[in-house]
Amino acid sequence: MKNKEIAKLLYQIAELLSLTEENPFRIRAYERAAQSIESIPTPIEEIAEKDELEEVPGIGESVAEKIKEYLKTGRIKYLDDLKKKFPEGLLEIMEVPGMGPKKAKYLFDKLKISDLDSLKKAAEEGKLRNLPGFGEKTEKNILQGIELKASSKERILLFDAINI
Repeated sequence: MKNKEIAKLLYQIAELLSLTEENPFRIRAYERAAQSIESIPTPIEEIAEKDELEEVPGIGESVAEKIKEYLKTGRIKYLDDLKKKFPEGLLEIMEVPGMGPKKAKYLFDKLKISDLDSLKKAAEEGKLRNLPGFGEKTEKNILQGIELKASSKERILLFDAINI
């Protein structure tokens, strides 16, 4: 069942689109589609096989085509093209609790922070606290978020473990 996999990719598209300051309605459409796919009990492969993707709430023609492409090739060209516009580590930075697309892009633009290591170093050295919208507390939260992210890589959710 590839529902979680595809939902994650659609969330990534939404995050990358928000970095490009794309139309908020388009961003929200990808988020809605991802949420729908996460919540349906039927494997997305079965729905696609029956050519019923557009019957799932939040999935329109464009998203349906991307899902079919992924199921057929294992890739989404549109996502690959979006990823090329930004440093590879930027998506990883956005996975840190408290770091969204806007903060990640701001730090990249101002301090050229493009990966977790440079984010951690900047926070440890106190380089973030003087930036607008950041402070000492934000730095601490970012460092805690990085620690949490690192420790959660070693853990697996019960739901995922059952499916293995």
